[in-house]
Amino acid sequence: MHPHRSINTSGNELLKNINININVDAWIYILNRIGFPLVGVYFFSMFMYPFIGGNWTHAQSVWHDWQSLNVGVLAFVSSLIAFNISRYNANKQRDREFIAERALLPQALSELSEHLKQCAELLSEVWSIKHDLSAYRSLTVQSKKPELDPALQKVFSNCIRHGEPHVAEHLAKVLMHLQVSESRILGLQKILNTNVALGSNLENIQSYMFGLAQIQALINETFEFARGEGEFSQVNVGIDELTTAYLNLDIRMETIDNLLSYTKKRLARNNA
Repeated sequence: MHPHRSINTSGNELLKNINININVDAWIYILNRIGFPLVGVYFFSMFMYPFIGGNWTHAQSVWHDWQSLNVGVLAFVSSLIAFNISRYNANKQRDREFIAERALLPQALSELSEHLKQCAELLSEVWSIKHDLSAYRSLTVQSKKPELDPALQKVFSNCIRHGEPHVAEHLAKVLMHLQVSESRILGLQKILNTNVALGSNLENIQSYMFGLAQIQALINETFEFARGEGEFSQVNVGIDELTTAYLNLDIRMETIDNLLSYTKKRLARNNA
């Protein structure tokens, strides 16, 4: 199985799990918002209202007539409390497991950054000779596409599985962007290996560089949280974050024709 296919499959499955957890939490929230007020109304109607304008005998008569309802409500309240306690314990256990997995996340992010940097080195080398007309027929580059360590995916997967929904969605987004990038660069590497005419493939290098920078920007915004130095906040990748990411990848924007304008166009398209 190809690594990028594994990433894609894992990313899709993890997103499904995230959506399931969000749906479960939403149903619990709705159940609590509806159930507890109804229990309050029941308590008032069953234990307070019978005494208004009535007496002890009247109250006992009401309780006797509504025995089946009382038993059902008590069972419902017990289930509601037990379900919330179970969910609370499960969330606490998930938090503890996430803390343990998060300890491995900074190293995984650093290794992934190094992987992206090596991919950027390949793209930069291809771009540097794109104006050589002979390169369209015969292109030899020294750089090779680096292999992605499968252990990185495992760290991300575990953090996604145990993390809060907004954190899990962010890390899943990193994996999904990584899958796209890996697929594209792998396709480029195959073309280089077969030594066939590149043609318009050279014009896609800017897009590939933008994809790497996008992943690097997401990684940069995750480091502080991964180290436990701050709470996670929603990442909004803009031109400043991407410019920093290009520098991290050793991609010199001034040496790539129109890379800055291309980046701004892609951002405008993504935010439209």
